[in-house]
Amino acid sequence: MTCLVDHLHKGEASFCTQKLGEHFPVLSQREAFKVTSQTDGKWVATATYDSTVILWDAAEGTTVHQWTPHDYTTVTSLAFCPDGPFLLSGGNDSKVKIWDLAEDLREVTTLEGHTSHITCCVWSPRGDVIASGSFDGTIRLWNARTFHKLYVLKQSGLEADYIDLAMFSPDGRWLVFGSTRSYHVWNVDSSMLHKSVLASGFHAHITVFDSSSTRLLVPEGDVVKLVDVETGEELAVLRDLKSGGRGAAFSPDGTLMLMAFDNGTIKLWDANTSVELFSLEGHRKPIQGASFSPCGKYVASASDDGTVRLWRTRDGSCEATFSEHQGTVVLHVTFSPDGETLWSRDSDGTIIMRRMRDIIPTDEQAL
Repeated sequence: MTCLVDHLHKGEASFCTQKLGEHFPVLSQREAFKVTSQTDGKWVATATYDSTVILWDAAEGTTVHQWTPHDYTTVTSLAFCPDGPFLLSGGNDSKVKIWDLAEDLREVTTLEGHTSHITCCVWSPRGDVIASGSFDGTIRLWNARTFHKLYVLKQSGLEADYIDLAMFSPDGRWLVFGSTRSYHVWNVDSSMLHKSVLASGFHAHITVFDSSSTRLLVPEGDVVKLVDVETGEELAVLRDLKSGGRGAAFSPDGTLMLMAFDNGTIKLWDANTSVELFSLEGHRKPIQGASFSPCGKYVASASDDGTVRLWRTRDGSCEATFSEHQGTVVLHVTFSPDGETLWSRDSDGTIIMRRMRDIIPTDEQAL
């Protein structure tokens, strides 16, 4: 079965031929490296090193908008508004822009002030605050209604470094941000710094809140700790990072935790007891990322071995292995927020959308 992907025309959508094409649209975007999805699952946005952003129809895998938002510089970060048709984009031009996606694409405003490349931009789940991080070592907080600057949070001393993490808790109360040497927790409601931790070798991609916003999985030194956000109490120490952590996540209901590793395995823990439940094994090379499905019944993983795997969380079994990204490294995998589609991207710029109903019949998904 042959897949035809047009890499000559950047950003154009094409589809697999024969039966595979009926189920798995293959979307070509050269050097795609950012993928984000809207809360209601209507859209998926991707960004590339060639400065292009593409907005996709999540159900059909077709292009809605395509544009170059940052004066032909690299687009480094994307984030959807949680309660409206708006998209944040950050770029190497040191600017954050807000786009109205309804009907005709329109630039709403530009947030300026950073003096170096944007590394991350995020929208609070409450929709009221925007945070942007930069190579200039600062986090800037913005009023998401008026777009006025609220605060500039600066690192100082030995821990000063570029920002490579900015993440709001699901309830919008907390903002965690950090660099390679430290992380910090900001109380959004009181506008005060809640906690700062020196953590040499901090791994931003292994930092995540649980669904209740009360616990934080965070690397400190060579270990990953589960901590109480409010009190800072250490609840558990999960794993030595000498094996190379590649990603972490909580299940949507907060009952499970996962971590992905360089040795090709994924570990699942009970989030309440910190007892290891399953080791998901099958990838032959390091894992680039893993995520839970919105229902919490599945885990999807992406690997350097060129495959995407789908696992069941109830018993750790591998439900399916996908090899459409032949001869490449699969860099990212994510479910749409409604759980109906599974997206992956590879090092060659190919994005593949799979419909879950074509992988697992709807009646079996309910089991």
